[in-house]
Amino acid sequence: MIALGFTNAVFFSYIVYLGFEKKKEVYKSELFWMLLLGLMISLYITSLFVFDKNEIPIGVGL
Repeated sequence: MIALGFTNAVFFSYIVYLGFEKKKEVYKSELFWMLLLGLMISLYITSLFVFDKNEIPIGVGL
C-alpha cells in the first residue's frame, strides 16, 4: 500500500512539475500523456486494492 501511494505521488508530482515548467505546451508533450495514463492506471489499481479486495488484481493486464 505504501508503494502504491508513493507511485501515485511520483506520477502526480512529475505532472505538476511539467505543468509549471512548460505551462502552455504541456499538453503537446507525449511524456505528459504517458504520465497521466500511468497515474490513472495506478489510481485504478489502488482503488481496487483499497475498496474491493485485499489483494492486487492480476487481471488488470500489467
